[in-house]
Amino acid sequence: MKRLPVVLAAACLIAACDMSVNQDIVVAAGTESATGGNTVNGSIVVGEKADVSGSFRTVNGDVEIGAEARVGDINSVNGGIVVNDGARTG
Repeated sequence: MKRLPVVLAAACLIAACDMSVNQDIVVAAGTESATGGNTVNGSIVVGEKADVSGSFRTVNGDVEIGAEARVGDINSVNGGIVVNDGARTG
């Protein structure tokens, strides 16, 4: 029972921060969105010509930004970042 408050606090934090655990975040090609996302042990893929003003962060996952896509800031801890031709970040 002592762990219940800690588990509930962690669940609320994850929900409030729009964070995924062990799940990828995929933004379809051509999508326009203001929402980014965070994931732990998941990758982030933004499709070609997508326009996302939000930022993305992953821990232990890779990030790939499709050709001619635009996203806010991107950050990857222990993972690679690929920015394809014509894509912009920041």
